[in-house]
Amino acid sequence: MRVSRWAVMLLVALVAISCSTTPPQKASRRFEPRTGTESDPEARERWYWEQRTYPAGSIPIDVHRRELQRELGSRRLMVDGENWTNLGPAPLLDITYGFDSVQNSSGRALTVAVHPTNTSILLLGTAQGGVWKSTDRGASWRATAEHSLPTLAVNVIRYSPASPNVVYAGTGEPNGSTSIHGSGVLKSTDGGDTWSVLPSRGDGWNFDYQSITGLHFDARDANTMYVTTATITNPNAFFRTPPDMPQPGIFKSTDAGQSWTRLATATKYNVPNSISAGFMDFEYGGAVAPDLMYVTEFYGGILKSTDAGASWRYVTPRKPNGLGAFPVPITQVSYPDSLELRVKRLARFPTPETNLDFRRPELGMSASNPQVLYAGYDAPSLRLDYDGNGVFEPQRDRTFTTSFIFKSVDGGETWRWLGGQLEGVPDYCGAQCTYDNVLTVNPNDPDDVWIGGFAYYLGYTVDPVAAPERIYEAPWRGMIHRSRDGGKSWVDTTPHCTRYSSTPSRTERGLPVYECLEKDPTRVIHPDTHAIVLANDGSIYVANDGGLYRTSVSAGPATVMRKHRAVGPRTAPHLAGLAYKWENLNNDLSTLQFYRIGSHPTNPNAIVGGMQDNSAGYWDGSVWHGWGAGDGTIAIFDPRDPRYVYLGTQFAVHRHSAGGAKDFSPEGGWRWNVFSAEDFVSSTEKPSFVPVFVLDPVEPSITYGTSNEGLYRSTNHGEDSRRLSPALVLDGVPTTISVSPVDHNVVWVGTNNGTVYRYEISSIGTATVTRVDTGLPNRYVSRVMGSFENASTVYAVFNGYDANTPTTPGKVFVSTDRGVTWSNISGNLPDVPATAIALDKFDANRIFIATDAAVYSTTNRGTTWQSERRNMPVVAVQDLDLNPNTGYLVAATHGRGVWRMKVR
Repeated sequence: MRVSRWAVMLLVALVAISCSTTPPQKASRRFEPRTGTESDPEARERWYWEQRTYPAGSIPIDVHRRELQRELGSRRLMVDGENWTNLGPAPLLDITYGFDSVQNSSGRALTVAVHPTNTSILLLGTAQGGVWKSTDRGASWRATAEHSLPTLAVNVIRYSPASPNVVYAGTGEPNGSTSIHGSGVLKSTDGGDTWSVLPSRGDGWNFDYQSITGLHFDARDANTMYVTTATITNPNAFFRTPPDMPQPGIFKSTDAGQSWTRLATATKYNVPNSISAGFMDFEYGGAVAPDLMYVTEFYGGILKSTDAGASWRYVTPRKPNGLGAFPVPITQVSYPDSLELRVKRLARFPTPETNLDFRRPELGMSASNPQVLYAGYDAPSLRLDYDGNGVFEPQRDRTFTTSFIFKSVDGGETWRWLGGQLEGVPDYCGAQCTYDNVLTVNPNDPDDVWIGGFAYYLGYTVDPVAAPERIYEAPWRGMIHRSRDGGKSWVDTTPHCTRYSSTPSRTERGLPVYECLEKDPTRVIHPDTHAIVLANDGSIYVANDGGLYRTSVSAGPATVMRKHRAVGPRTAPHLAGLAYKWENLNNDLSTLQFYRIGSHPTNPNAIVGGMQDNSAGYWDGSVWHGWGAGDGTIAIFDPRDPRYVYLGTQFAVHRHSAGGAKDFSPEGGWRWNVFSAEDFVSSTEKPSFVPVFVLDPVEPSITYGTSNEGLYRSTNHGEDSRRLSPALVLDGVPTTISVSPVDHNVVWVGTNNGTVYRYEISSIGTATVTRVDTGLPNRYVSRVMGSFENASTVYAVFNGYDANTPTTPGKVFVSTDRGVTWSNISGNLPDVPATAIALDKFDANRIFIATDAAVYSTTNRGTTWQSERRNMPVVAVQDLDLNPNTGYLVAATHGRGVWRMKVR
């Protein structure tokens, strides 16, 4: 993490967790004091998945599969009506990196495949955006076959060595966060233009709701294929493998993917709050060693086969309980200490035998020499002896999460640790290696190694690290590192800053501080790396949470940083990667993952929305402009005075009073944190990851937000929020608020466990609170919404699955007596999570519902429903906005951007 985190946050709007997690939770551990506890980097995935799985704790996968297949086969295309228009972002323009350096961004990309003979042709796999194809080296893209695919999560793509027209894609994302299930392997026979779904289950194998993590062809026969699978690695196991389904494993096909034979089964590990995640990485010996294979097991370590998968053995140690251990013991760790502004070498206390040493090792191997291996490990919660007394004391010592890189030159039989920061080895994925951890080795040179993970965020970097003589105040950097000598030394290919001051601007802890004077957006890329691919034309492609980037190894030599090397201020260590320039390849990619959307009350060409790891965006009728970095969440225009725009990050709401212009200064209308934990009465209170916050539709200067303990009200645009009395401890955490548009003294609140409350505001600061959920399902309340008809009518929308609450099914309910009784108006809606509702102000019988399959509508108040997917792919629709003045219905998806349709 960074020094002066709060100061940085006040200067950089919308900096939050990145995909897994952007600052503060997803930081680089640089100079952040830590005690014996760890932060919580999984807030996003819990927010996304708990609402879909409560109360059962998992997805009823057969139900979900059935409903998606039904929707795939029933898409309604209007002949004489309008279809949806995709508004992008494609891409999102000017995401801010390091204060004032900007780039264009698309959504999370997981893999890229380069055509074997025509390097102008690329295929891109995305988290929830499907497969995209480019025929001009990434200058432009188009989506392929998205209307026929049961899932848009594509984790691996491989061209068949028999024919470049034959391509296979493995579905499902294993990275955690908002990862989506898989449906096995896809196949294309026309170079990726169209796709068919291969059988996903058979005797002894089942790929449904798992991720294809690796795919290789036998070097002797392209019809013989191998895949590895894993369950999605959410800590709470939302897609846990049911007992009657085969565990993840290693599989072989001899008929080009039509059927599979299990070669090995992933071990079941007894790990608290987690699952047996399976096999995460797969390396194959190819033509040099066609019977040689390596795989990594999430908790077990590295396995090797020398007989084409017929038998396997661990080549890394295991503990008595079966959990893996580091390939070699690690007794001392490099620790960046903010108190002394230096990197210290601290003794590591041994991890208890029953605890994890690591999670998710990743492998890198060169096809030219498969005996040389590099393994990157997530090393969670290392206990370090900060005070040197030999006894671990949580309040005095440190708990530190970092990344380790190991190397073997004999096919994994023996290993050595390459070292830590004091040895010049970067901590490249730190506290989120389970989310972004990539090692790629040049297929023609086993000494040419590329690693990628998160980023080093704004803060101090001391030089040299062991005995600092100076400090550099550096912007974001360190997304991709390269070693050209087999891991002995490393260069940051993404240094961002191109020139530092020649004289210090001040001192910090007695050390001179040199400021960055020039930043170059072509020297840095988006954080959170998921794939690094070296093409045979010398290009290096990187897929990450911001889309796709490219550089070239022919850019020329770069200065290499070696351990303890002291350099002058004009040759700072961050300048070492200046030989590398990165191209942004995100044009036309509409793959961003939205949380919330809001439209201008009267201008149809103004929309705001919050996105996963890509901030908030503002659409001006033609393009989208980004606001900052990190996760953007809520987005609301004031319906009466649209100069006021409310934007959310994780756990906080901010306000702009100049209509959405990108200006983070107070003079430009920016107000940081109008609603956050700082407003709360109790230290135990906290807002949601996506803040629950609304405006009063009658008097929009009045705002409401919730903590986990009560409802807060402001009468001056979010300023000075006060908790309404009584200080009711709610049954459940608030998830939604609605103020009646007819009587704004009636406010509705829903929670994560199916409870609904009616607040009747009697005066500022006081309210009568009544619980009104009799007969409603015990499931997450996605939305409550007061009717335009009268103050007694209210709607409640429930997430999750009827299959998880069979005695109280239903997606949409209405009450006409202020919540005393409820009627289920779900009709024929599919049993998939329902996420949002839009009411037609001028027709009470017309309602729209957003679900994880499509948008559905009714014209008879819920007696019957029909799909409104039309030309939209099957994708999770996270939010709806129906504007009564413009007549547009706007749908925000979690993977295919924003769509709009005229409905009035």
